[in-house]
Amino acid sequence: MDRLYSTPSWQLAITLFVILLGGMFGGFLLGKNAARHGEEESGAADSAVKGAVAGLAALLLAFSFSLAAGRYDQRNTLVVREANSIRNAWLRADLLGEPTRQRVQQLLHDYLDVRLKYLGAGFDPTQIGASAMASQQLQQQIWQIISEESRINPQPANISTMVPAASEMMDAGVAIEAAYSNTVPAIVLILLFGAIIFTGLLVGHSFGRAGRRHILTAVVFALLVTLVVSVILDLDRPRRGVIRENFGPLENLKATVRPPQSTAR
Repeated sequence: MDRLYSTPSWQLAITLFVILLGGMFGGFLLGKNAARHGEEESGAADSAVKGAVAGLAALLLAFSFSLAAGRYDQRNTLVVREANSIRNAWLRADLLGEPTRQRVQQLLHDYLDVRLKYLGAGFDPTQIGASAMASQQLQQQIWQIISEESRINPQPANISTMVPAASEMMDAGVAIEAAYSNTVPAIVLILLFGAIIFTGLLVGHSFGRAGRRHILTAVVFALLVTLVVSVILDLDRPRRGVIRENFGPLENLKATVRPPQSTAR
């Protein structure tokens, strides 16, 4: 599965397209050979089996697309949620006294940079792991400052507003990391590819029994199926492909928040 998700989409599309055409050509040869030997087609039974296989392939395509599209929407929603949680924490940190305000806001600014690096890391396991580790360390530093300030101040009115904001920010980070690790199960993709290939084989077999190649029909069928599967894989692979999540909320937040200026003279 790592190889599947790390392979560029255009390579997968070309491979599937060639396999489909090859399967239909192989089915055509089998059907033509059966017709040459005078084997009689069992009419309704043969059509029922071919229809069932095609229906199964269509069902798996629809199911896989629904899963991939749902997870794509979920990731976009979580990006917005994380941006809102960081903005909320930043605004509440502005109520803190110095030097706590400056320390917390600087850490929040660094945390935003790290989160953008994590989301834009592509399929580089080293950068993904480093960004995730840096996020956890910054979360711990922010929480430690809040904890220390709450112990020093006997009536931490401003600190109490930071506690839910920091907790929400941490929860948002965990949720989006889980969503980026969640993909369509491997068994579903294996069944999908198998059903598509067998459908192509049976389509080619029907062409062979009819004695005509139907090249245009075969090419259009293979092209449409390849495009649909490519879209499914793009939606399901958050770190690779043409279709990417909208990082606009986090990027816009980075453009609006600025690291606090030191008040030291």
